[in-house]
Amino acid sequence: MKKRIILILSLTVLTAAGSFFYWKQVTPQALALREVNKASVVRQNFQVITKGYGIIEPKTRIDVTPPLAGRMESVNVEEGQIVQKGDVLGWISSTERAVLMASAAVSSKDKGWSEIYKPIPILAPISGTVIANAVKSGQTFHAQQALFALSDRLILRAQVDEIDIVAIRVKQRVEFNLDAMPEQKFSGVISRVSYDVTKIGNLTKYTVEIEPDSVTASMRTGMTAMVSFETQLKENVLVVPRAAVFSDGGEWYVEKWQHEKDKVSPVRQRIVLGERSEQKLVVKEGLLEGDLITLKSGSATL
Repeated sequence: MKKRIILILSLTVLTAAGSFFYWKQVTPQALALREVNKASVVRQNFQVITKGYGIIEPKTRIDVTPPLAGRMESVNVEEGQIVQKGDVLGWISSTERAVLMASAAVSSKDKGWSEIYKPIPILAPISGTVIANAVKSGQTFHAQQALFALSDRLILRAQVDEIDIVAIRVKQRVEFNLDAMPEQKFSGVISRVSYDVTKIGNLTKYTVEIEPDSVTASMRTGMTAMVSFETQLKENVLVVPRAAVFSDGGEWYVEKWQHEKDKVSPVRQRIVLGERSEQKLVVKEGLLEGDLITLKSGSATL
């Protein structure tokens, strides 16, 4: 029994001594180093992303107009309905027929006018989707007033700055997010890059047409989108997390951990930045591969 007690006491003393020795060796700097979120400067390939704003629009929009003024007798379609070329969108009467039919209805004597003067069909000029129905049954209209609007396919038209347009090409893959559905990511391919310039204030822009891989039922004409173009690949460059960089007096800095004698401490290091993405930045000067830097939650917006 005494031997067991002595053994337990001996183990307790050894454990306490080991703990004391361990904490004696752990310096405040080492503890701070462990508590701070850090990252290493790495060398890797970096995909340059160009941003642009766009709007969902019909690739081809056709306004369906009547050949003459008159009255809409019946409407056969609804907005959002898919139609084929030649389908009857509705029936109309000329102004003369509408007056004649109204007179016959009042006198209760048709006299066969409805068979002699038949209503005129309005046909779909293309296959596509009905995106607008401007006139209801019984409503009058004037000549060349748009009764329906058809779209063959919804596409995304984006505006790209003149500096970035040289890196944009047909068949290039893109990703985009609709402002109405920010959590959902869409993809597509560039089908056309405009040669004609668009002036927006003092800015020079070019229109880029993008064919979405899929057009969902939630997409609507006029929706705005943020588009990401993968324009350039930088090979074998130094990359740091965006959260490690902060600004002071117009210059960019990181906190780099360096060894001084027997301690490790953070020092402010000025850097020169290159290309940027949402999460990573290219560093041109100021750091070496493998340098340890602090991740800061309140980094400046770049």
